[in-house]
Amino acid sequence: IMAEPMAGLMSPAMNRRFVVPWLKRIIDAVQTEEFSVMLHNCGPSAGKCWNVLRQSGAAAYHFGNAVDLLPILESSPDTPVYGNLDPTAFVSESPETIACLTQYLIDSYGQCPMWRLSSGCDIPAAAHPAALQAAFDAWDKWLQQN
Repeated sequence: IMAEPMAGLMSPAMNRRFVVPWLKRIIDAVQTEEFSVMLHNCGPSAGKCWNVLRQSGAAAYHFGNAVDLLPILESSPDTPVYGNLDPTAFVSESPETIACLTQYLIDSYGQCPMWRLSSGCDIPAAAHPAALQAAFDAWDKWLQQN
């Protein structure tokens, strides 16, 4: 996973000029059939920059909870897209709330075959194990039904 936090704070034009050429250079140098690069961005503008960021050539993309994944998934049906449970919720919310948040994402994106559930960014060290388990349980229940 390669994190590029500035891309989600910049305009598409700035990404085109200052970010994507360097991302593409790195990805082209390291990505092979045996080694894939997943590009992570949790910035609020990452969704608006999707059409530029995907020019980086990463094998998969990972977005934060501020990003609506549906337009991304619809415009790139063959590219894995991961996201985007709010990682702070694992600290501040009950397991029941985490299960509801997970179900909301499943309801929103579960019809897209390339979507994968993930936290939207790093999970804080203070995350409650029961909250994490609630997300996994909701995901497993959905997988078993589908």
